[in-house]
Amino acid sequence: MDTLTDEMTLFYNEQLQGYLTVSLANLDTLVYIIEKWKPVQADPVNFSEVANVFPESIAQIREAAVEISQGLSAMDSIPFELEKAALLTELEARCLYLLAIDPNNRTTEKIAKLKIAEAKFDTVTIPESYIDYHLLLGHRYLALQQGQAALNSWEKAHRLAIERNFVERAIESATLLTKEYGKIGDWDKAQALASEANLSY
Repeated sequence: MDTLTDEMTLFYNEQLQGYLTVSLANLDTLVYIIEKWKPVQADPVNFSEVANVFPESIAQIREAAVEISQGLSAMDSIPFELEKAALLTELEARCLYLLAIDPNNRTTEKIAKLKIAEAKFDTVTIPESYIDYHLLLGHRYLALQQGQAALNSWEKAHRLAIERNFVERAIESATLLTKEYGKIGDWDKAQALASEANLSY
């Protein structure tokens, strides 16, 4: 990049920005479809063929983001780090989530990969996405008989929902936590959360 003129760098970056924008949009759409399409999630062959290409796609997008950042930084005193963009981080977490729910995985593999996905979701800075996916993770954990992991994920969602005053999400997370704490006999927490949910209506 250092050997290019400012005009060449700008042109080059415009091409990369177009690639980055289209790639992010396409991947977001594809991931959304797989997230919502239950028949695909139950199809071991087709699911793997689609989901297993996601890591390579993320790597290519991140590489383009790094190149764009380098070019922009060379033209300005402000450093750019587009590879750390919020949407890219979220997409990476969502791709890891899909790899975790692959029907070919054994139960232990699903749990381990869900924890990897959760660690990435913990770094997501878009509050609505952070909350919604931690709620989703909790349901997945519970389906795998991982009650404590479900509680931990729902607690994260609940704390941010309360902090950001997202009433509907706060009620949803409080309701989920109330039921699960009630199942394990933690009545103090269950009652406190139930009261909190009722006050939010």
